[in-house]
Amino acid sequence: MAPSYRLSFCLQRPYIHNTFTHKGSTNVDTKHPPQSAPGATKVILFCALFALVYSGIQNGAMPLKDAVSRGNGLAVWQQLNVQRRNVRTNKALLTPAIRYNYSFIAEQLIRHGLSPHSMIKDGVYLESPALSYSVMRNAPETFYMLLQYVDKKRLNDKEPTYKRTALHWAASKGSVSFVKALLRRGADPRAKDKYGDTPLHIACNTKKVSSTLIEALLAAGASPNTRNNRKETPMFTAASNNHTEALETLHRRGGKLHLKNKWGESLLHVAATDGSTDAVTWLIQKGLPVDIKDTKHHTPLFALLSPSATAKNKNRLAVLKLLISKGANPNAIDLEGKTPLLEATVLSDNQDIAIALIKHGASLDVTNNLNQTVLHRAAQRGSFKLAKAIVEKRPDKKYLRRRSALGETALHEAADNFKEGDKITALLLSKGVTPNVANKFGATPLHKVATAKIARLLLQAKANVNAKTVDGRTPLHDAIRYGRLPVVRELIKYKADTNALYKGMNALALAKKEGKMAIYLFLSKQTGRHPQPIVNKVQEKTIDTTPMFQAIKSNQLKEVTRLLDGGFPLAAKNKDGATALHIASQFGRKQIVMLLKMRGASLTALDKYKYTPLHSTFSLGQKDVALYLLQQGADPFAITSFRQDALTMAVKECLVDVVEWITTHKNMPRPQKKQKSPLVQLTKELPQIQHMADTSTCTVTKQRAMMKALLNAYKQAKLPLPKKALFNAARYSPLPVFQMLYPHYKRGIRQADNHSHLLHWAASHITGKTDNLRWLHENQKLSLEVFDKKGLLPIHYTVANAYVAILAYLLNKGRSLHRTDNHGNTPLLTLCRFRPWEGFTSTLKLLLSKGASLKQVNKDGQHCVHLIVSMAGSRQAKTVQAILRHTKHLLNTQDKKGQTPLHVAAISHSQAPIRLLLEAGANPWYRDNRGRTPYDLVKDGSSTSLKALLQNAMKKHKAPASRPTKTSRPSTQPTK
Repeated sequence: MAPSYRLSFCLQRPYIHNTFTHKGSTNVDTKHPPQSAPGATKVILFCALFALVYSGIQNGAMPLKDAVSRGNGLAVWQQLNVQRRNVRTNKALLTPAIRYNYSFIAEQLIRHGLSPHSMIKDGVYLESPALSYSVMRNAPETFYMLLQYVDKKRLNDKEPTYKRTALHWAASKGSVSFVKALLRRGADPRAKDKYGDTPLHIACNTKKVSSTLIEALLAAGASPNTRNNRKETPMFTAASNNHTEALETLHRRGGKLHLKNKWGESLLHVAATDGSTDAVTWLIQKGLPVDIKDTKHHTPLFALLSPSATAKNKNRLAVLKLLISKGANPNAIDLEGKTPLLEATVLSDNQDIAIALIKHGASLDVTNNLNQTVLHRAAQRGSFKLAKAIVEKRPDKKYLRRRSALGETALHEAADNFKEGDKITALLLSKGVTPNVANKFGATPLHKVATAKIARLLLQAKANVNAKTVDGRTPLHDAIRYGRLPVVRELIKYKADTNALYKGMNALALAKKEGKMAIYLFLSKQTGRHPQPIVNKVQEKTIDTTPMFQAIKSNQLKEVTRLLDGGFPLAAKNKDGATALHIASQFGRKQIVMLLKMRGASLTALDKYKYTPLHSTFSLGQKDVALYLLQQGADPFAITSFRQDALTMAVKECLVDVVEWITTHKNMPRPQKKQKSPLVQLTKELPQIQHMADTSTCTVTKQRAMMKALLNAYKQAKLPLPKKALFNAARYSPLPVFQMLYPHYKRGIRQADNHSHLLHWAASHITGKTDNLRWLHENQKLSLEVFDKKGLLPIHYTVANAYVAILAYLLNKGRSLHRTDNHGNTPLLTLCRFRPWEGFTSTLKLLLSKGASLKQVNKDGQHCVHLIVSMAGSRQAKTVQAILRHTKHLLNTQDKKGQTPLHVAAISHSQAPIRLLLEAGANPWYRDNRGRTPYDLVKDGSSTSLKALLQNAMKKHKAPASRPTKTSRPSTQPTK
């Protein structure tokens, strides 16, 4: 129970406070006061009486806000109880009371009308309810006081930014007392924030996790298997932060170990990524496979090499040794044919990891899609230690001279590296790598040299200084083109031919053409010719705008005035063509804008994108400046290079006041050709931005207000409404906005330019909601049996986007799963063809549960597996796996061209679906109607790893005795 603070207003003087309370204590207990010395009670009473009289006189006229901020409880009590000040609407008074833990003052304010559920605004912390704010500020006395006044139904109020409750913030502070108090009062331990995290997720994400806190949340009903938006349970958060005690507690209370997140990553992947060595050990002891794979077939060893692990994981070597000691395979292969060692060479920060992998048996023969070996990648990244480890492991010349798909050796890559290219070059030359090997374009390592030292090493090794590429370039020509003067000097020392021609130019002429003045002067001295001035583009003489523009950005009105008084020209522009008025308008400096306008700045000045100062206000949503410029006569219908005017830009930024002002005071002109319509902007691009940003800053009320203003403007100007707006509203806008626009069009306008019906657009609403489709069908009586020019029904549009809610609605209305389009694709085949990234699995389950057949084929004889592996990459691995679980009996069936799904995947040269098909049991020996196997389709132009993958699979399988029959269409052919 919280202590009482009724007498704290008497203790505003330090000497009284120290006498009356324990030293260092902030609590006052009236029931059990501390022991005082003899006679101290009289002194205390006298001082308290004197303080009351003196403060009553002094504090009578003190502003209430100052009294609250200073913690002057007597002044607050006097103004509230004696002067009867009204504080019901002054919510800002609670902020300092809670911030400085003045619980008595906060209680007085609440008793006199301020709501304990008020939203507190603070410049440091987020806008949040008073109870959450007291937790953020770690104000215990105020917290317990507020807890008594807050309604139980309002305990789970969320702050608007992260959507967290007070229990979330208490868990993030690791405060067991706050958490238990909130749970006793009835706070919901299952509440989720913006990211789907419960208080249990938050508790496991702190630096020091309290088992008592976790037990309290679990005892109150929190589930250890609740998933957030990333499909991660609290155990993922605990594993990421190396909290083994939390893992043990959650596992003991029912937490599952074998769950995976949104990307198919296990607990072991997450623990390895963040360098949680204790968590890795604990998880392996509990039985998690050390080579468990995610959707891309990445094992935990791959997780150590991700950019996030590289940035924040300092224990990667320790985790690597731990995983390998537990049996991790250093030669594991992902869907793209990469091994951990090959992945480690992508970033130069992984050099130590790569060396450790080599020491533990990682293969050096793997190549990437450009046929580059690990040595190529090490030389390209300038990793000398790694290159040295590779050369010591494989010193044979055959390996060191291996070429990439472009015909380049590791020496080419080393020569073009500024970091440690000279050391790697010297190492390779000492091992017998020849410096005169040319790539497919005829370029030797000397053509690519980055520094003079590398050039000297190659030339000393007898590199041909005048070697020519296919188009006639010598190393000297390339050094001039790249502006590398030290390299040019080194080449000249070794008698490079300055008269060799490239595109009809010798070295001196090339330097002149490329504008390399230092090289030109050097070559002219070497050749004995008098240097001629190089003709560059004459730049216009412009004034330095930096001081003015910096003063505007930092809102220094006095400095701007001083510069203007000093003669700064208002027409001066920066490199983007923006004037001072553009910059001031962009950053919302209204006073500076007014000053510039008074001094004569032009409202019609254009930058290089044809933006006026009015257009510039919308880049950061400066409403007040935009209204001022409009009132001063700025043209709202000037067109930018992006074919939009100020009205369209105001709609996109959801500036309702600006839109209403323009439509009220100006008449809309007839739109120009290809000009963006504000109505189309409102019904398409604005909802798209809101959906992608996952924000609701532009509410339905604001959208309706802008819609009303625009419709009135179109009516007054007697302009026809754009046809696109109606269809965009059906697909992107919320129902109230769509309902507002629909009556303004003729009932016959239901076909878009591609002959798709309004219902097709509503059936693929961007949010996946059924509102617009339901309203058109049930209220406007529009039939769901409508086709576009490709024979697609609304249900085809729905499954192409994997909108489960809309699909369930259509199926409940009796839509058939066997209706086909002009190409014979059923809804299930359409789903496999478009492979939507989100919602594929749930849509597939719904279709199969309603009776859809995976054996159905289209007019080309292709079933679902053919369609889904076509052009599928590693990102679609999860969707391919979902189909293959149900269709292993269809892996070797052929379409009308005789192609199996493996043929179709081979045509796209994508390694991920090929690997998945082979792992599922596809036979690589089947031939199409032209007698080609999948290997025949990839042997020209594909990576070595892909060819090796199919060759190894052909060794494991036997050729079929006879050609299988082609897939036939179902006996009951679906009809339109």
